[in-house]
Amino acid sequence: MSVLLYRLNWPIPWCIALFFSPFGIGLFLLQLFYYERHYPNWHVPFHIKLKLKYMYILTFFEFVFLYLLLFVVK
Repeated sequence: MSVLLYRLNWPIPWCIALFFSPFGIGLFLLQLFYYERHYPNWHVPFHIKLKLKYMYILTFFEFVFLYLLLFVVK
């Protein structure tokens, strides 16, 4: 996720801080404090929309992996 944020011209410290945040919290904070302010009606350019989609998919797979790790693998 931090590589995608860096490609959106985010500063390196912010990318690293969001990378080390727990599952989904970094993505939620990104939506809340950045995209809600810059794009209030969510008219986001296509290249940003595509990168956000990849971030959502990666976060989903993180949750699936966490579920499998905690409840399936014993």
